[in-house]
Amino acid sequence: AYALRLRPAIVVTDFALRGLDGIGLGQAVLAEGATSRVIACTSQNDLGLYEWALEVGFAEIVSTRSDLTAVARRLHGEFMSQALAS
Repeated sequence: AYALRLRPAIVVTDFALRGLDGIGLGQAVLAEGATSRVIACTSQNDLGLYEWALEVGFAEIVSTRSDLTAVARRLHGEFMSQALAS
């Protein structure tokens, strides 16, 4: 409900959140129409998990196991492209 009020351009989440299912979160905000882009930023290295997230509508999975500077650049580029599209 909170995401519906905010209408974020992008939601960035992890799969493993304390007390919360990251894939379920992404699926819910997409189903509610709160955003059209959900990106997972995760240290999980499970290709089955990646496939599942993409199947339910995640736009992208960014691995934090790679260079964190590259992760930050990738997310910054995504935010900038969404800001320019608004």
